[in-house]
Amino acid sequence: MIGWKNFFYKTVSVLFWIFPTLFFIFSDLRSLIFFLFLFYLNSFVGNPCKRSKDRSSLLNFFSFQLNP
Repeated sequence: MIGWKNFFYKTVSVLFWIFPTLFFIFSDLRSLIFFLFLFYLNSFVGNPCKRSKDRSSLLNFFSFQLNP
């Protein structure tokens, strides 16, 4: 069951990257705001088994910028 959960959370993380990136490429500033919102949301959605200690430095940077 844990393996299935890890697969699910990794898939969700990939979707959080792919769709906003495509919106940003094919649209305008609103998509960038949408992308940053989803990126910020993804910091909370991330794998609950790992929590914040395993987040990337870039993710911590954006989280700090949006929620100092």
